[in-house]
Amino acid sequence: MSKTKTSKPRKKKTVVRPAIVRPTQELLAQKQRLEFFLVAKKLVENKEYEVVLEEAGKCLLHDPKDAHMWNLYGIAAQHIATPDDAAQAFCRAVEIDPDMVEAWGNLASLHASQGNVPAALRAYEAGLKRKENPLVRGSMIFFMQRFIKDKQQVFAACRKYGEIYDRPSPVPFKNTPYDGRRLKLGYVSGDFCSHSVYYFIEPILRHHNHEEFEVYAFSMTPEDFMTEKLKPFFDHWFDVRELDDEAMWNLIRRERIDILVDLSGHTYRNRLPVFGMRAAPVQCTWIGNPGSTGLREMDYRLYHIPENERQYYTEKSDGSVGVWVPEERAPAEVAPPPYLDNGHLTLGAFNDFNKVSDEVLAVWAHILNAVPDAVLIIVTKDASQPLFQQKIVATLNLAGEQNFAERLVFVERQPLAKYLKLFDLIDINLDPWPYNGGTTTFHAAWAGVPTVTLHLPSNSVSSGRDILAGLGLPELVAHSPEEYIQIVQTLNQNRARLKELRETMRDRMRASLVMDYAGNTRRLEAMYKRFMQRWTETGKA
Repeated sequence: MSKTKTSKPRKKKTVVRPAIVRPTQELLAQKQRLEFFLVAKKLVENKEYEVVLEEAGKCLLHDPKDAHMWNLYGIAAQHIATPDDAAQAFCRAVEIDPDMVEAWGNLASLHASQGNVPAALRAYEAGLKRKENPLVRGSMIFFMQRFIKDKQQVFAACRKYGEIYDRPSPVPFKNTPYDGRRLKLGYVSGDFCSHSVYYFIEPILRHHNHEEFEVYAFSMTPEDFMTEKLKPFFDHWFDVRELDDEAMWNLIRRERIDILVDLSGHTYRNRLPVFGMRAAPVQCTWIGNPGSTGLREMDYRLYHIPENERQYYTEKSDGSVGVWVPEERAPAEVAPPPYLDNGHLTLGAFNDFNKVSDEVLAVWAHILNAVPDAVLIIVTKDASQPLFQQKIVATLNLAGEQNFAERLVFVERQPLAKYLKLFDLIDINLDPWPYNGGTTTFHAAWAGVPTVTLHLPSNSVSSGRDILAGLGLPELVAHSPEEYIQIVQTLNQNRARLKELRETMRDRMRASLVMDYAGNTRRLEAMYKRFMQRWTETGKA
């Protein structure tokens, strides 16, 4: 008889279900912050400041102790709110995180834009004392070149930069000696886009001899339609925005670049630390920044350095090349001088206003006194802001001892085509100092508008003098504030001369050296070959 098996009751399988986690306000805020930070950099690059301000504000409601978010909020506020809002945001950021050197740099730049030189320097130094940063240190140098008249003090800041970032690699070059072979030429820039550098580099790139030079771009540029216009001029294009200094150095060494040219100096998005690591046998600095880089590893400056100023440069000077191409969107024809319709002189101040100090405004006030019916048009970013207007009016009134409010016209900076059309409204362009205008002076000349400039020994940039000399107009270069005022008075009294300048300025431009594109490119290429020959013969540039 068989035994019947008794089956044991089966145990129920325990199913472990994940708990339903409902997101808390805190988790939602963290997610929102993360998502926002993923796109914030792009938003800032695209100048979508309204979105940044709104979204950063939402994040700060949940976490008011987020220093990075306060910094972003300040960047946006600086462009679309008030300077006080921006200053409070940057101050909040550095209060929460005193080591946040970027926020210190932004606070310094804000003070600089308001002409508060001591406060700007204090902010720069406070941030750099806590944490070294090459872009912030470079920003401080660029600021000092605009506002500090003591050239020795400015150069000391440049040399400090070099002491920190001159770190040449002991790894030998694999470049072959120069025997007439095709040279590898690399240009490094953060401005291969809609930027003033375009006007000074495009003709050279267009005319390079590609049988003798293999031309590389190492770009830090947020690309736009002008980037696409430049790309075909290069044999190789490398976007290095995501590469750190060591990776970029390795790339340049791997490509065996013979001559590396910096087009940024101490301006935004530069890569000077890579030059300090000695990435190529020959290294040069050119467009973008008027003063010294401070780097011993930077061999040459491609603009002329006057003999009496060479002690303020770490670079050598062995020739000078400068070109300029008119903007395609400029008006096709030169407009008649506006005084013919207005009956009075119209002056223009079209440069970035962070070049315009109270000292410059005081001289302009004396011009308005000397030419009682003249009108001054101020075109710049923030020109529509009441606080900006009040400050300018108050400074001019104080210096001129009368009320100039009704003789001032404030115009917000316009899209380029409209901006260039504004030159038709003025008879004379007023140049600031000690940091003269460059691109603005060329735009004015192409529009037929003469620029009056002031050259002083303390000038950090004398581009006004150099441009006007190249156009055969040294009489528009003053050497004292009194002479500056007198030149404007003389032009006002000699309206026939103003009309003649209006009608002939564009022809002067065409006949000048700056528009000899092929000739300038050949001269530059001859310099490059000379530099490389020296390296071949001596092992040094």
